[in-house]
Amino acid sequence: MSKNPVLVEYKAIIKRLEQDLALEVTIPAATLTDFKRQLSQAKFRMNVEGRLSYSEVADSEGNWVVSIVLHPKSSKAAAILSMNAKGGF
Repeated sequence: MSKNPVLVEYKAIIKRLEQDLALEVTIPAATLTDFKRQLSQAKFRMNVEGRLSYSEVADSEGNWVVSIVLHPKSSKAAAILSMNAKGGF
């Protein structure tokens, strides 16, 4: 694995979470706290409703595999479920 720094597009991650609601990324161990903070700030700046939750597991190379879930507000979740129910679930 390359030790070169990687540019992270936090806005792109938030947009992807809005579409898929869940995402998994691998990041260096030293940047875990900064990654979470920057992602939360991007969500706030983009005015995305809902709550982010994280689950971290260390891999064999000392990196973190982070699962990120965007939990929409209950009113938005109900609208998504009702739209799916009309389409045949």
